[in-house]
Amino acid sequence: MEQLFLTTIHMSILSCFVILVILITRLLLSRAPKIFSYVLWSVVFIRLICPFQPESAISLIPKQLTSKQTENVVFHIGKSITSPKALPSKTVTQTNLSSTPLSNNGNNFISSSSILAAIWLSGIICLLFYYGITFYRLQKRISTAISCCDNIYEADNIATPFVLGYFKPRIYIPYNLTDDERNYMICHEQVHIKRKDYLFKSIAFFITCIHWFNPLVWVSFFLMSHDMEMSCDEQVIKQLGSGIKKSYTTSLLSIATKPYQGNQLPISFGSGSIKKRIENILHYKKLPMQVSLLLVVLCFGISFCLLTNKNTVDAKNPLNVLQSQTSTDHLTKTSDTSAKIKAKKIQAFADKWATAFTSRNATALYKLTYNKKDFSKWDMVTEYEKGKYSFGWSSPWPWDPDYITVIKGNIIYIYYYAKVSDPHVTVWKETVKITEKKNKLYGDHIKTSYFDEISSKKEFNQAYKIQSKYYFPDYKKLEYTKIIQERANQKLSDDFSFYSNYKSPETAAQYILNLSGGNSTIQSQKGNEAIIKYSFKDGTSIKIPMYQPEKIGKDGIWVVKNK
Repeated sequence: MEQLFLTTIHMSILSCFVILVILITRLLLSRAPKIFSYVLWSVVFIRLICPFQPESAISLIPKQLTSKQTENVVFHIGKSITSPKALPSKTVTQTNLSSTPLSNNGNNFISSSSILAAIWLSGIICLLFYYGITFYRLQKRISTAISCCDNIYEADNIATPFVLGYFKPRIYIPYNLTDDERNYMICHEQVHIKRKDYLFKSIAFFITCIHWFNPLVWVSFFLMSHDMEMSCDEQVIKQLGSGIKKSYTTSLLSIATKPYQGNQLPISFGSGSIKKRIENILHYKKLPMQVSLLLVVLCFGISFCLLTNKNTVDAKNPLNVLQSQTSTDHLTKTSDTSAKIKAKKIQAFADKWATAFTSRNATALYKLTYNKKDFSKWDMVTEYEKGKYSFGWSSPWPWDPDYITVIKGNIIYIYYYAKVSDPHVTVWKETVKITEKKNKLYGDHIKTSYFDEISSKKEFNQAYKIQSKYYFPDYKKLEYTKIIQERANQKLSDDFSFYSNYKSPETAAQYILNLSGGNSTIQSQKGNEAIIKYSFKDGTSIKIPMYQPEKIGKDGIWVVKNK
C-alpha cells in the first residue's frame, strides 16, 4: 500500500502541471463550444489514474516531473565470501535485512510514509462511505417514482432532473413541470445518456476520491462537471434550434429556484452554475466548419502533448536518435545519456565499488578511485610497499557482499553490515563522491561512519533510516538466535558474559542496536513479546518491539522483532 501511495503522490504532482495547462486552455477557449474544454478534462483524469504514458518528442510535460530524480534504494545480493572468523551461516540474501518501519518522531515503528498511506486510504474509505450513504438515501427517496415512458420517471420529492444507473440508466424528473420544462429536461438528460456522461463522471469522481488530498483535482472535477452541463445545453440548442434559447433558459432558472431536496449524489447531473449556463446558452453560436476542425486539431494536439512524456533521448540530436535505434550499449556512450540509463550506470559503479570494499580488494578500489594520490589517506588503507596497498581488517567486517546503496545525484551512500563471530552486527555507512571522466565513472571515498556506539537519535537515524523506513539486521534470518540461545544456556566464562545481554528485552535492544548512554524500560510485555522504550540523553525516545524467537520464559533470549 505504501508504494501505491507514493505512486499516487507522483501522479498527482505531475497532474498538477496538466491541470494548469488545461485551465489556461479553457480560459483561451472561453468563447468556444464547451464540448472542447469538456473533452480536454479527460486528459487530466487519464493522467491521474495511469502511471505509465508513451513518449514523444513534442510532449509538454517537463522532464523534471517524469524522470525519477528521487533517491534510488537498491538491495544488492552478491556472492557470499566467508570470513575466516565468521560464524558459520547461510549465504546472506535480501531477506537477511528486514525492514521495520519507524516513525520520524521515534515514538513507534511505523514509517512516516506508512502513516500518510493509512491516512490516504482512510480518506478514500470515508468518501466512498459518504457516497454509499448518499446513494442509499437517494434510492429510498425515489422509490415512489412513477414511470412515465421507457426509462423516464417522475418523482414528487426531487428538485432537479438527473440520470441514475450504470447498466440501465434512468431519467428522473421533478413532478409538476410544465410541458416545456419537461421536454427540455428530458432532452438534456438524454444527451447525457447518449454521450455516456454518467459513466465518465462516475469514473472521474472515483479518481478524485483517490486524489482527495489534491485541491486542484477537486477543482478539475467541478469545472469538468460545469463544462459537461454547458456542453449538454449547447447540444440541446443544436438539436432543437436557437429559437428555444429564451424558453430553455427560463426553464433552467425555474427549476434552479425550486426548494433544495438534498441527498443528491456527487456524480448526479445537477444544475451547476445556473448564471454561467444561461450566459453560455445566450452566447452560443454554431461555429463554421473550418473553425470547428481547427479546434478539433488543437484539442487533439494538446491532448497528445499532455498524455505523452518527453523522450528519454534528445530528439534534436541526430546522433542520439541513431544510437537509440541501434542498441543500449551505443546509447550509454552518448554525452546526453537519459536519466534512466545514467542511473543504471551509476548503480553498476556503486555495485563494483561495494563489492571491492566487502572483498577487501585494494587493487580494484584503487582503479575505481579518481584522486589516486589520496588513496593512501583512507582510514582503512595501508601502503606496505611503494604503490602497493592493503585494505581493511579481518573483524568486524562486512564479508558478505550484502549492502544497500542510496544514490543522491553524484553522491553514493553505501550501508554495510559488519559482522563478528560472537555473533553481532554493526552498521557502517560509507560516503562516495562520483566523478565522470571521458564517459567513465570514478569515485572518491569521503568518509566511513561506524555506528558501534549510538548515543543520539540523530546517529540512530543515520545508521538505520534509509528513505522513510528503518532497516535492522534480522537475527532470526541470519540464524544467530539458535547459537545465542545455546551459549546463553551454558555456564559461560567471563569472556562470554555478554550473552547475558540477551536475557532481558531492555538490555537486548540496547546491545543489538548498539545504543549507548541512554536507558531502556519495559513499556509493555505479553507472552514472548515486549515493547521497550529507549530514552536518549537529549530526551528523545523510541519504542522498540522485542520478542523471544527460541524459548519463551525467563530463560529465553530476546531480539529485535522485525515486522
